[in-house]
Amino acid sequence: MGAEVMVIGEALVDIIVRPGRGDDEYPGGSPANVALGLGRLERSVRLLTALGDDDRGRRVRGWLGDSDVEVDAHPLARTATARATLAADGSAQYDFDLVWDIASLSIDDAPRVVHIGSLSALREPGAGRVRELIDGLGDDIVVTYDPNIRPSLIPPREESRALVEDWVRRSTLVKVSDEDLAWLYPAEPAREVAERWAGLGPESVVLTRGGEGVEVFGLGDRVREYPAPRVEVSDTVGAGDSLMAALVDATLSASPAAWDLDEVAERALRIAAITVSRPGADPPTRSELDH
Repeated sequence: MGAEVMVIGEALVDIIVRPGRGDDEYPGGSPANVALGLGRLERSVRLLTALGDDDRGRRVRGWLGDSDVEVDAHPLARTATARATLAADGSAQYDFDLVWDIASLSIDDAPRVVHIGSLSALREPGAGRVRELIDGLGDDIVVTYDPNIRPSLIPPREESRALVEDWVRRSTLVKVSDEDLAWLYPAEPAREVAERWAGLGPESVVLTRGGEGVEVFGLGDRVREYPAPRVEVSDTVGAGDSLMAALVDATLSASPAAWDLDEVAERALRIAAITVSRPGADPPTRSELDH
């Protein structure tokens, strides 16, 4: 029997640069963080990714395996890295050394949900293979999507915008940050874009606003705002990904159109708050949430 969730996307090592404090390395990558979060929520999850046969690649595999994430990786010459330079408020600016290719990978058993994130849907040659894999699963597959825009690593704005909107149309659930939308649509307010996306096909669009919380958009008048809990921030690495994992977890329990929005949003924001209170991408386990 296959995994409940198939996550497709990059896995890498985050090199965290804290001015005056030296560098630290943590396994990461947006889709890998989502897979990790789902594993810690005790979901059966498989990650399709690309890794090198090197110390960093083995560390990433071990990190994911410790949370029961099955890893299926296309071989690379070296494992990708993202150098994140932190500002005083914990926010990060990234510099990537990354190749995205999954030519050797396939999906044998259809999962209940496929999560697509970040570079996997936009950066070639891997993005074309992602489309092939999803097309092979048929129209009934539940797709969740987080653009997680990295401007230096993806096509120019207009081309990326068209690709992103195509994935929005194909998705049941979309999470997007206000920063993503500011780059994709620099002349439009984020809320207006999220409302328009909700009319393209998804059952829910979740707009994240960093420490301010989230807005949830759905068909008709299903629009709600939820503030984020106040916590002492260690760094924001993996915050959006842990929230995405919580949303995918909720999708496995009920279709977004049938969600209890208050319950889902509160839980997702609590998971993100715990993550930002700890260094690196370190989301909570289900038992931590329960206790």
